[in-house]
Amino acid sequence: MAWIEVQNLRKRFGAQAVLDGVNFRVESGEALAIIGRSGCGKSVLLKHLIGLLQPDTGSVQVDGENLARMNERALLQVRRKFGMLFQSAALFDSLSVAENVGFVLLRERKLSPPEIAHRVAEVLELVELGGTEGQMPAELSGGMKKRVGLARALIYRPQIVLYDEPTTGLDPVVSDSIDQLIARVCAQLKVTSVVVTHDMRTVRRVTQRVLLLHQGRIYASGTPVEFFASADPLVNRFVHGIADPKEVAL
Repeated sequence: MAWIEVQNLRKRFGAQAVLDGVNFRVESGEALAIIGRSGCGKSVLLKHLIGLLQPDTGSVQVDGENLARMNERALLQVRRKFGMLFQSAALFDSLSVAENVGFVLLRERKLSPPEIAHRVAEVLELVELGGTEGQMPAELSGGMKKRVGLARALIYRPQIVLYDEPTTGLDPVVSDSIDQLIARVCAQLKVTSVVVTHDMRTVRRVTQRVLLLHQGRIYASGTPVEFFASADPLVNRFVHGIADPKEVAL
């Protein structure tokens, strides 16, 4: 079953066509990577998946529901199915780790403080940060902040997790630990995952299928093995980090 289905999605900002007929599906339990050059529309596409942006034409369906036909209240219910790890982790500097992770639950007040504390401790253990509830973001390393951000994304027990450049700004060793964590979350919680990344190591380690976004469309789709073995010049240059000779200044 497709958890997410994008059909003929188009989005313009002024004269610029950012998305120009995007089509793809994300199956239940799948780990999908979306790659492409900076500014190609990956983050814009991600925002469409949770209804933060509405398409000019085309549709985004989540679990069979068309987001474009929903009011804000209905969209909020759909968004409860999602967790999201932001590129910068996006923690509140004035709140402790526990308060950051449990922020939404604290605001909703549907659970008692002991129940929220239990849920917070549970997800912090999952991301290997047990016992850090009282620490402040300023006391955390970059990798720890990413883990806290992931814990916050998981507190709702989502069915779909979106990752926006999860290893950006991290050294190779910490990046590897984040990749292992994402893979473990996918396997242990059986969540559907969409990973927007420039990091080809993440693509190899974490995902089962890859989409290359180019000039507003899905240019190529395949497994990581197929991508790294591709003879297509554009795919080959991107995954191996080789500049197009035509674009190199003489």
